[in-house]
Amino acid sequence: MTQEFVRRLWKRWSTEYLSGLQQRTRWTHERNNIRVGTMVLVRDDNLPPQKWRFGRVIETFPGNDGLIRVVNIRTKDGIFKRAITRVCVLPIPDNLPEDQEAA
Repeated sequence: MTQEFVRRLWKRWSTEYLSGLQQRTRWTHERNNIRVGTMVLVRDDNLPPQKWRFGRVIETFPGNDGLIRVVNIRTKDGIFKRAITRVCVLPIPDNLPEDQEAA
């Protein structure tokens, strides 16, 4: 019973909250491209959301239109290349000094 509750909670969290972080306003206004140094959560359909990896964007790859389509992400497990549709940008200010980020 408890496992079922946790499974439902994570499913709802991943579909509602994380989808909200990824909202795409494609045709209504232009948004800033994802930048090097941005903290992200790497989505993985083969893992439960609580096991998704945190990472930092270390390289970006723009498409023909100039918008970032793919990024390289450094995690504790290594470097991964992912489409931006498979990452969730975390709402963390980019302008924190290095010593505050570790806190």
